[in-house]
Amino acid sequence: NNLTEFPQVPDGITLISVNNNLISYIDSFPPKAKKIFICHNKLSEIPALPDTAKVFDCSENNIKEIRWFPKNLKEAYIEYNKIEVIPAIPGNLKLLCMKCNPIKEAFLMPWTLTGIRYEISQRKYIVMNPADYDKYSDMVKKHVIDGEEFIIKYYM
Repeated sequence: NNLTEFPQVPDGITLISVNNNLISYIDSFPPKAKKIFICHNKLSEIPALPDTAKVFDCSENNIKEIRWFPKNLKEAYIEYNKIEVIPAIPGNLKLLCMKCNPIKEAFLMPWTLTGIRYEISQRKYIVMNPADYDKYSDMVKKHVIDGEEFIIKYYM
């Protein structure tokens, strides 16, 4: 595709899909958008996501920062960007894919998060030694990943 600008769309639109284009800037998303797919573009920043968003995919851009995720978000695909800090994650989020980002800090991982994809180099920001569970019991949750028990830390 050859779109270089994000098209003007009606406020009632619930699905945005402009993958595989040359878009470098998006002013705003429609207020009722539930599924937003903007991967494989030239974006370095994104506007605020509407509270109605449930699925968000901005993979394979040049995004450096995501300020916040909306409270109703269930799936976030932010892989292959330049994101260093993962913002506070809403309690409804079920899946977070964040591979191939230079993550330096992640925090407030919700108890509801049942799927997370990350690189081994990112593990130190979200996984702790199971032996430390009692010490951090109010901040961590046990998870079994590929048969191995891990502790996911909830940064405050």
